Amino acid sequence: MYAALHFNQYADSNSYGTVLVDMDTHRPIDLLDGRTADDLATWLRDHPGVQVICRDRAGSYADGAREGAPEATQVADRFHLWQNLATALEKTIRSHRSCLQEVPGHDTTLMDDIGSRTEPVQEPMQRPKTLDSYNERPMVARTHERHAQVQALRAKGLSLNAISRELGLAFRTIRKYANATSADELLAAPFARSSKLDEFKPYRIVIAEDDALLREGLTLLLRAEALDVVATASDAVGFLTAIDAHEPDVAIVDVRMPPTHTDEGIVAAVEARRRLPGLAVLVLSAYVEQAFATDLLSYGSSRLGYLLKERVGRVQEFMTALHRVAGGGTAIDPEVVAQLLTRSRPGNKLERLSPREHDVLALMAEGLGNAAIAERLFVTGGAVHKHIRSIFAKLDLAPADGTDRRVAAALRYLENA
Repeated sequence: MYAALHFNQYADSNSYGTVLVDMDTHRPIDLLDGRTADDLATWLRDHPGVQVICRDRAGSYADGAREGAPEATQVADRFHLWQNLATALEKTIRSHRSCLQEVPGHDTTLMDDIGSRTEPVQEPMQRPKTLDSYNERPMVARTHERHAQVQALRAKGLSLNAISRELGLAFRTIRKYANATSADELLAAPFARSSKLDEFKPYRIVIAEDDALLREGLTLLLRAEALDVVATASDAVGFLTAIDAHEPDVAIVDVRMPPTHTDEGIVAAVEARRRLPGLAVLVLSAYVEQAFATDLLSYGSSRLGYLLKERVGRVQEFMTALHRVAGGGTAIDPEVVAQLLTRSRPGNKLERLSPREHDVLALMAEGLGNAAIAERLFVTGGAVHKHIRSIFAKLDLAPADGTDRRVAAALRYLENA
């Protein structure tokens, strides 16, 4: 049996339902009262034998299909495939319109039509060289202002709907600002969107490593992967000079560098991110050093990684971590997490967690997102979300304490493991 899912809004109502269609006959077979994962999972369990489920990108449908018919194949429907392709194509053309030159005698009606239906094309914004210039961007200022407004109204006890009416913004926008622990979390979101194309992007990389053999080996490895190593350095001063000169996308930095071989790499990495906001940093260490791992995460989780040097020899694992960090995520070496786990001390808050919550938190500490955790543990995305909410509660991480709760939880894990 082949089933298609569509959501339907009832006339003169804010209630929604789910229409199920038999794709063999192209006729409706049922109408569910809601569009939640539980509604769909219950129906599928009551009607076994569904082989293919055609749906849109709603997460609730994905979870419901996995729970109710785990053997069924999930596919995208033709309408959304074409719609998404058309939208992506138009967006791409619009973003490159300023790069195209008009050819005399050629009809520009199509391009003019696209321009008239969309926002005016802006000149590409140059990457800021200092944190101050980054904070002066209109979008950055507006994001900080709106976040402050929403948080202030939440503190007064207003509901999200009330805030939406007060500020004249959509409910989903208000919810986004209300759930964000800081404006910086919202500003980092565009960098955090990973893609299956990340590994094919030509990252510009600077390497800081005092071991000449490892430095040259890394350079050869990355260039063999079609990545652009624009500079290498053997000390912190040379590294920062290269950052200023080349403005790379990613920096790979050794923790211990001349002259004292203590924490020069960590200090230089923090300074590099101050000079170049948005820089992805992957720190390498020869040993499991808890202080460096926690120090690194304490500066924020976006586009940061901490790996043991031995991971470089496992090329696929190393490249996966590099792509994750370059794509906006966090990568903590699994061996670091595993070794810290064996050092657990009695009397800490981690003892409140269930075994499954402990597994989820360990993967969070590695830098995995909800979807990757669900795949690793063979559970649904909804289950992972519930576990994470429970972890936050048991670790006393309130949503309004001004911190990134996901990072705080990982730090708590590393500090107490």
